[in-house]
Amino acid sequence: ERLIGKLRKHGVDACLVPHERVIVEEPHECLWLRALAEGSNEIEMSVLDAMGPSLSLSAVVDSTFTALKNTLKRSNLDLSDGICLHHRNGPDWHNHCRIWNGNNCLNDEDGNIEDLVRNRTPGAYPKKWVYYISDEDPSPSLISSFKKKNDQVLVHRSEYDILSDGAMQTFLKGGEEASVARHRDLFAAVDFFVCGRVESFVGNSVSTFSALQIMTHHGPG
Repeated sequence: ERLIGKLRKHGVDACLVPHERVIVEEPHECLWLRALAEGSNEIEMSVLDAMGPSLSLSAVVDSTFTALKNTLKRSNLDLSDGICLHHRNGPDWHNHCRIWNGNNCLNDEDGNIEDLVRNRTPGAYPKKWVYYISDEDPSPSLISSFKKKNDQVLVHRSEYDILSDGAMQTFLKGGEEASVARHRDLFAAVDFFVCGRVESFVGNSVSTFSALQIMTHHGPG
């Protein structure tokens, strides 16, 4: 209701359409990137600020964020000492990058992600941990590399049980079995709102997830 109210305040008679209906009806193409480029920064930020989880999903977001803070506390880490890292690296992303008209879709100059994160972190504000969001869990070698090269703890939801299938199962109210494979978008939505509560962000602006996080953290630019 908050998002709809904000859109209507700007003269847009909008409504929410369930994802299942969008798939079935195959609506006309929405050229949102063009609209975003031509839109007012003030309106864009106003609408983005109004975006939030539903009341039921908010409980999952809050419990996930609490679990993250508890995990950090056990390791004597502060919330302000971290980075949220969004690293798209799955097969569908690589397929997307093959047709992307640009050279900024994959890791810059094919660099290692831990090196790219270090290069994008100001020396005056060192970070001690990274909340890792990706298409797949980080490998043991990646976790080790972040610690060895950057002296950073790589935190991810599966190993630390920060966002469990059980918590998502409660949100689904006992329906079909919850899993990242079957409910990727729901897990990504929780990641998105948790990430917004972490002070620093590193991602790829070609990704919609990352682009919106960049706007949330730094404003339009």
